[in-house]
Amino acid sequence: MKRNPRTSVVAVEDGKIVGSILCGLDGRGGCVYHVCVHEDYRRRGIGKAMVVHAMEALKAEQISKVSLIAFTQNDIGNAFWNTIGWTERLDLNYYDFVLNAENITAFNRQ
Repeated sequence: MKRNPRTSVVAVEDGKIVGSILCGLDGRGGCVYHVCVHEDYRRRGIGKAMVVHAMEALKAEQISKVSLIAFTQNDIGNAFWNTIGWTERLDLNYYDFVLNAENITAFNRQ
């Protein structure tokens, strides 16, 4: 939230945090990370309202494309994104690299 305060969102109801989206940008595109709504508050439009808020914030930053990453086994999340009109991409691979001294040393040897 501190790193991207204009594009990230927290939903509060009944005096407690019930949802959040961490959303950032790199100057060309935006990326939505870590979207969640507490299960007791789902299906009330909170997630969609947070997404709209994040997208409007990205638009204000002149960002015209936004992506997100959802785990394949996150059935609830994937159903949500499909329902609100996001398109699943099958044309790319997503890679991770654990950034620690051992891996950096091994990387430099190759």
